[in-house]
Amino acid sequence: MAKKKKRRYKKTKKPANEENIINIEMQRELRRQKLRVEAQESRKKRGAKSIQEQMMEEVAVNNMILEGHADSGVSAAGQNAKGQMQKQGSKANKQKKPVSVQKKMAIIILAVVATMVAYSIWNILSLKIQEREARAEIELLKQRKTELTQQAAELGSDAYIEQQARNWLKMAKHGEIVYVLEKGKKEE
Repeated sequence: MAKKKKRRYKKTKKPANEENIINIEMQRELRRQKLRVEAQESRKKRGAKSIQEQMMEEVAVNNMILEGHADSGVSAAGQNAKGQMQKQGSKANKQKKPVSVQKKMAIIILAVVATMVAYSIWNILSLKIQEREARAEIELLKQRKTELTQQAAELGSDAYIEQQARNWLKMAKHGEIVYVLEKGKKEE
């Protein structure tokens, strides 16, 4: 294998003078000033006040409040500045933040769980209602059963046979007179 030659660059030493020295702090300050100017121009385009004007108005309003003149003698400019600051604060609060995927998934899972719980509760309640209705029907059937067993016990007795013969067959004992009234006939 052939050996690779390492290239070495010679460092050139230039004499240090003011032109070659980079003043980082100076560049940062120039960049900041440029950004401030751009921000101020964009505020002017939007019709908004500069930060200095806003701060001056805020200080004036705060001074008036501290002096006790806020309720009675606040100037129109002070009130206007205060109103604008409140509007800007409310605009910042009104901006919607995007909802993360995890939050969306959590909301969906909670909705599914809540739906399942509601369905389970509804199902339990409907089963309890059916149980009450079935118990009431059982009680009625038990009462009917006792009535029927009493009737079955009476069927073979002479008193029951006599009563049925009088009611249904219109029979009478020897020596009794039976009077039959017709219900549909009127007296004249």
